[in-house]
Amino acid sequence: MNKSKIEGKNILFIGYIYFYYHHYLIKALQDNGAIVTFHSVEKNDLWYTLSRKISHKLFMNYNNKYSEKILKQIRNKTFDYILVFHGFQLPDSFYVKLKDLNKDAKFINYTWDSVRETLQKNTILDILPHFNIAYSFDKNDCDIYKKQKYWPLFYIDDYFKLREDKTTKTIDLLFIGTLCTYNRYNSLIKFNKYCKEKNIKLYSYVKVSYRFYIACLLKGHKLKNVRFIPLKTGKIIELLKKSRAVVDLPQQMQSGLSMRIMESIGANKKILTTNINIKKETFFNPHNIQIIDLENIKINNDFLTKNYIADSSIDAYYIKNWVLHLFSEV
Repeated sequence: MNKSKIEGKNILFIGYIYFYYHHYLIKALQDNGAIVTFHSVEKNDLWYTLSRKISHKLFMNYNNKYSEKILKQIRNKTFDYILVFHGFQLPDSFYVKLKDLNKDAKFINYTWDSVRETLQKNTILDILPHFNIAYSFDKNDCDIYKKQKYWPLFYIDDYFKLREDKTTKTIDLLFIGTLCTYNRYNSLIKFNKYCKEKNIKLYSYVKVSYRFYIACLLKGHKLKNVRFIPLKTGKIIELLKKSRAVVDLPQQMQSGLSMRIMESIGANKKILTTNINIKKETFFNPHNIQIIDLENIKINNDFLTKNYIADSSIDAYYIKNWVLHLFSEV
């Protein structure tokens, strides 16, 4: 077995806590032989959230204290690599001090968010000069800004194992998503109506926040058939086993491929998506992936009946392989 580039290396992983993905990433690094120290890129408590919205000065003071706490905890450690997901949440001074503590370390950045200004009037681009290399899931951003290299998201073991599953398919289309805009809710209603007219079995699990639900109510919109609790991975896997294809309806401002798309290709599931950027991918195959227009919905008659055509190139996005790519050019 070939030795991985990060085997035996000390890695400081400053990650974005989103569901359990940071745990999967830590395990993938460790499975490749790395010694991992993890810290969250943000404080993740109530005061952090409130201060960010109340006062720029309050937030910066609180955030500076948090960054100093990280530096204090790692002061006596030496790292070969500093891997940061997102990272714009931490002050610029943090990276200057971190570099001073680890002069020989290679700094790597990855973001699964598009470039846009935060409440603090900064963007991911502001911190990139501190990094040896930076990656983004958004190909459009990479083409525009040139400071990031394109690298789509990943999929985990749970989806990889679905390739061999033989469960009887009782669901034609599966949609699992979070609503952030009323327009997206209307799009889903329109799509649901189309499926009923065409006798297509659609299972949808639509999550909303309490705040968004109440905001819609105040505007006279009562959302129907929505949930307030996200589905756990185990339940998603159960539904995927029964499904022929997955529906992806990303937010309008998002051009990068969603985690749902990457998980679906990892499971060898067909995909219906409104994201036209998927046509640029090497793994795009109209037999497996169909672009839909919500203004003129049309699903090819044989799309759901023909078998999936496997493509070994998607193995690069399996999480254990995926993390190694981040270190390949430094």
